[in-house]
Amino acid sequence: MPEKRILLVGGYGVGNYGDEAILAGLLSQLPNNAEKIAISHDPEETFKLHGVHAIHPVQALKSLGKFDSIIISGGLFGGNMGKWGKLVPLFCLASKAFGVDVEFRGLGVYPSAPRFLFPMIKASTKVANEITVRDKVSKRTLARMGINDVSLTEDLAFHMNPAPKDRAMEILENEEVAFSKKIVGISVTRMNSALANKVTSIVREVIKKAKDNSEILFLPMCRHKKSVHENDYLYSKEFVHEFHGVKILHGCYHPSELLSIFGVLSSCICMRFHSMVFAHRMGINMIPIPYAEKCTEFLRDIGLESARLGQIVNMVGGEI
Repeated sequence: MPEKRILLVGGYGVGNYGDEAILAGLLSQLPNNAEKIAISHDPEETFKLHGVHAIHPVQALKSLGKFDSIIISGGLFGGNMGKWGKLVPLFCLASKAFGVDVEFRGLGVYPSAPRFLFPMIKASTKVANEITVRDKVSKRTLARMGINDVSLTEDLAFHMNPAPKDRAMEILENEEVAFSKKIVGISVTRMNSALANKVTSIVREVIKKAKDNSEILFLPMCRHKKSVHENDYLYSKEFVHEFHGVKILHGCYHPSELLSIFGVLSSCICMRFHSMVFAHRMGINMIPIPYAEKCTEFLRDIGLESARLGQIVNMVGGEI
């Protein structure tokens, strides 16, 4: 019999590789003899990816008090919280009322979160047994709410090991990516619309300059099932349709496999937070274009600055 029943709360099952990497890293930290259940917007997909039992948020709301503890992880409290994310603080408070232990592990909480939620976030963190955050801006944000008993930790994706390189090469071969040239990765998002408008023209120039001597591979970090705005795959396909020979990673893989694929690249333009984490972990040349404060904070922590938009074409060209 399992010693504990642990409910895992995060942005799982929406098609975001970063959130799936967080779940993979979290699962690697939990005891084998605990029963782990993840809240997921696609329970079947979560089970296929991670081998962990998953339930929809609606089921979780009906199951208050049936768990020994809940662990909330990832960048849930940012400017792009969905409707379910806004319920997390209330869910924590209700769970605590049922005697369930509450832990925030590797949390991201940012000033861009809806202001009306700050009192609820403060109340939910006050009842937590433990709080760790993944960056200094999250710690500062909680401190402004009066929550100071907070520890810094690295993002949980750092605890996920990359898949073997042979698996990455197998995936790329199946995706018809050529190994005879340097592979330049591009991972873009429309999450910051004003920035994306500038980046679109820059990426076009990069492709024009690099495509004859390099294999251009788009790596969508999010295939959001409900939000077109957050679906990087659809955004990336616009470039692929415009330029003959440019590739895109079509398949859906385990985040450890995508991490390993990053290691095959010679360089990568990175906008999303976890594309930067993956590029940094695999030691490749990163050209960072941060779209949000969490990205800027991560770059500061690892000693990098945002790429200047006017220099990106030459930066990629220098790699060819």
